[in-house]
Amino acid sequence: MNLTKICVVTLLALLTLPLLAQELEYRFQPGRNINLGAGYGLPYGGLGFGMDMYVFEKLAVNLGIGSLGHSAGFEAGLKYLLGDLHSQWRPEATLLYGVNGIYIMENDEVSQTEVYNGITAGLGVQAMFGKNRRHGLDAGATYVVSSGLYKRLEELEGYEFELNSRLGFYLGYRFAFELKY
Repeated sequence: MNLTKICVVTLLALLTLPLLAQELEYRFQPGRNINLGAGYGLPYGGLGFGMDMYVFEKLAVNLGIGSLGHSAGFEAGLKYLLGDLHSQWRPEATLLYGVNGIYIMENDEVSQTEVYNGITAGLGVQAMFGKNRRHGLDAGATYVVSSGLYKRLEELEGYEFELNSRLGFYLGYRFAFELKY
């Protein structure tokens, strides 16, 4: 009778091993989960490419490089996402530093472009789809918190220039993968 109990307990323990292994397969490992994307907006450096490398499951380092038309654009910052890596919808908050203002002065004699860096904040959502949630869309709104552009526009009071809004948007495609090392 004692041998029967031992066999039943051993059999139950062996049956639960695949469940334990499956849980270990999806454990988060910092720095190994990466999102690459292409899109438009400040997180992408204008029209360009972006990368998120997860430091923690909900916190990622964000880098973007692209073109703002008259100048190259870059952004570096942090992105905080709600939910886990396998969620379909993940609201996100972004804080970026990089090129967030361009002033183009054109007259009959000279055309001059001035580029300004500063801090930008954003709110958006990441929608992942596909069998393993590897593909997705990234969309949201940005607000320029600080930029030398607005001080420059105050200095040029009296000249005609296009209105530069502090609000913007971003939209991009994302591909997620796990870096194997």
